[in-house]
This record gives sequence, C-alpha cells and structure tokens, in this order.
Amino acid sequence: MSSAVPGSLLAAFAHPDDAELWAGATLALHARCAAVTIVVPHRDELRDAEACKGATVLGAELRQVPRLDHATMQQVLLEAEPDVVITHPLNDVHPEHRAVAATVLAAVPEPRIATGRPSRFYTCDTYNSLTLDGPVRADVIVDATSTFDTKMAALCVHASQPIEQHFGPMAESLGRLWGARIGTRYAEAFTAVPILGCLPGRHPPLSCRTPAALPPSTHPQGMIMTSIPVQSQNRRPVDRVRAQELTRELLLALGEDPDRDGLQDTPRRFADWWGEFLDHDAGRLDTSFAQEGRYGDFVLLTGIEAWSVCEHHLLPFRLDVSVAYVPDTAVLGLSKLVRHLEARTHALQLQERITHDVAHDLAKAAATDDVAVFTTGEHLCMSMRGVKATAVRSTTMCRLGRTESDPDLAARIERLALPVRL
Repeated sequence: MSSAVPGSLLAAFAHPDDAELWAGATLALHARCAAVTIVVPHRDELRDAEACKGATVLGAELRQVPRLDHATMQQVLLEAEPDVVITHPLNDVHPEHRAVAATVLAAVPEPRIATGRPSRFYTCDTYNSLTLDGPVRADVIVDATSTFDTKMAALCVHASQPIEQHFGPMAESLGRLWGARIGTRYAEAFTAVPILGCLPGRHPPLSCRTPAALPPSTHPQGMIMTSIPVQSQNRRPVDRVRAQELTRELLLALGEDPDRDGLQDTPRRFADWWGEFLDHDAGRLDTSFAQEGRYGDFVLLTGIEAWSVCEHHLLPFRLDVSVAYVPDTAVLGLSKLVRHLEARTHALQLQERITHDVAHDLAKAAATDDVAVFTTGEHLCMSMRGVKATAVRSTTMCRLGRTESDPDLAARIERLALPVRL
C-alpha cells in the first residue's frame, strides 16, 4: 500500500533559507491543498532552528539530514513518494546549489522506476534569475500574490542571514519581475526537467495551457499555476484624431510645450504610428498546399524577428522567433508562418501569450497537433526602467503534440530552434 499523498511536493535545497527565498510562495500555496516537505542538510543549531521555524510558517514539513548525498536523497524519495520535486537549477551560479541539484537529479530515476513517482521535476529561480548558461527559462510561472507575504515572513525568520539588506530586496524584485510577465503582482518561476527522458506531459508548461481551461487555481494533483490573460481579437480601429488630441495632452502633462519646434507635429506622427502598428493587416493566413504522401519530418523556420508592445508599460519588446511543425496532409506556405506571428504581435501583448497563440494558430492552419514555437525576447520595460537589466533575455516556448511527447523529436527541434549563447 503506497504512503504517497496525491499532489505532494518535495523541495530539496542546499541551505536552510533556500526554500523560502527561491520557492517560498509556491510552497505555501501548495501546502494549502497537499503535503509539502522541505529537505535541507543540517548546519549549526541556530540555522537549523531558523529552518524549522521557516518551514512552519510556510505550512511545510521540514526534514533535516546530516548530508544531502545520493543515498540519502534516494531514501527520502522512496519514503515520501512525492508527485513533484523542486530543487536548484542544474547550472546554478552557486556551487553548492549545483551540487545539490545534481544529487537530486541523479537520485530520481530509481524511485521513479520503483514507485512511479515523482511524475514531475522542476528547478527554481536563482540569483538575479541568471544561471551559468544565461537567464532562467520559465516553463511554469506561478501566481504568488496571495502567499508572497507568507514567503517574506518565513524568510525573515532567518535572522542570522542578511535578509533585510540583501535577500529580502532580491526576493521582492524577482517576485515583481516574474509577476509582470503574467500580469500579477508577484510570481515565482520554475523550469521543467525531464525524468528518464520524459518531460511532464500530463501537466504541460504554462505557455501550452488554454487560458479558458485553466483559471488561476490548484490543478488536481499538480503544481499551482496561473493562466495567461485572454486577449480580445475584436479591437476597434485606432481613432487617430482622438489619439492625436490625447498625445498633445500627454505632452502638456509631461511638462512639455507641444507648440515648440520639434513637437508641433509629434501628436500626429505618434497617432499615425499607433494606427499603422495596431491596424496592421497580416494578409492571408490560410494558404496551404496538399502534399502527396507524408513528409515525415519537421519543417523549421528560424531567425524570425518581430516587435510588439508590452501591455503593462506600453514599451516595445523585440522577439527572436523559431517555429516548427510536422506536416500531416498539407504544408503551409513559409510566409504564412511569419504572417501568423505578425497577426499576434501587432497588438498590446505578452510574450507568453504570443508564443501560446501562434502555436495554436499554426496547429489549426496546418491541421496538425505537432507544432512548436520558441521566442526569446528583449523587453525595454525591463532594460530601460525598473531593474535596468540590459543583458537579460526571456525565453518562452509552446510545444504541442509530438514536439513535446516525443523526446527525440523535441530535442532535435530545440537544438536547432533556440539561439546559441556564447
């Protein structure tokens, strides 16, 4: 008889305060509906006591072990049989984080074969969301708004650490940054890791979710996730006259003189640009060609550049896009792959929503379930304001059908589709 608790989550970390810092809000949210266990190695008496108090605040059980080595981790997994495992990024900048992540990953296969668990494996965020390979890739973004205060309260328990001076502000900044990506106040990000060559197909990444099917809630036996807001496709045309009038008012509100040289024609130019951008006609999207027999392999288009405007700050963001699909009975004209992207980017948008919608648009147009879309973005709302992180890029992906369920196909597409970081 299995002792596993449906939906249970096990989080293994290197330091007593890591659970609170990197995943505290998600653990607190998950603890409302399922068992959460935090596993950390013993430190000294003070830090062990802080870890115990912090876990209590989050609503989690704490398991402290002498050493977080392979044998210990394997035993913990066999005993707890968690559905979900969370640990540090495999390429974390912190060497102790990397060591724990490697240990946890190596310990997972035998319990998975013996018990069928864990079914899902995720890595969490890290310092400034930067790993040794570049920015953290968020496959799952959790709306942490309702439990972020709990996270911070648990973090503050670790009074022996520089919480007020360093870790607290960093947690606040990262929470707000990820929240901005999905339109919430706070969020936490996680990356899916294959177990025995399989990604969590039953619970696909956030970008693959249909918004109407997944309101912000607890997914049965799963991690608590948020959906992407649905964008209206019935927008009215731009009222250029009204936009011109309001631009003049904006200049006045900014302390400028709209009648001075250099600004006299700015309201008209600004209104015209919005009209050109938002009223853009992407052209025909339904051109396809019947194919005799099955092609069998995928079609991949890379190097597509697109611009859109962040709906939160009205600042532009640039995307490098790759799209792939496996034709069934018809192939799309190559230009149509780009036109479907244009149809989604000429709007006030979110990168995640563009990725999701383009993938589903192409699946419908090509009459195939086997579609993948990858976008890497540079957001001016992040590079020229707020944290002013000019080197940060965000990557989102939506993989449907065999581009997600077939490990070999998924790996071949991803290897060619994602940009190489030097």
